[in-house]
Amino acid sequence: MGAGQGEQRRRKTVVLRSDLGGGPGMSLYSFHGRGTLNGVIPHPAMVDLFEKTARAEDIALQRSAHIGALTDLSYVQLVGKGVASIDMGFPMRYSHSSLELCDLNDLVALTRLLDAAIAQIGPQFSLNRDDYT
Repeated sequence: MGAGQGEQRRRKTVVLRSDLGGGPGMSLYSFHGRGTLNGVIPHPAMVDLFEKTARAEDIALQRSAHIGALTDLSYVQLVGKGVASIDMGFPMRYSHSSLELCDLNDLVALTRLLDAAIAQIGPQFSLNRDDYT
């Protein structure tokens, strides 16, 4: 066994999925990679907020990472001195087609999660990245 191979075998594998009926989704990374070289790595304060809120509200939260797609957030995050941002959504299939499909329970859970998380943002909400390391 070469140097580092044993350590690689001990690393935990994390599978990022988007299952219909598995709850709303939170994107942890997106990158277009063609033409408009842009994407989103969410602000750690927002990741923390949504993870804690999902736990407190007993809402299943899926995580995703994807390449080859953009949302408006790729540009919104760059406005002014920057905007603390995160892509939240719901799992779907056949996007942008006449057969687009989702589980309505995921939409209900996403609405509950957004309502509960946004309600926690006030004057004391810290956007200092050092608070989340």
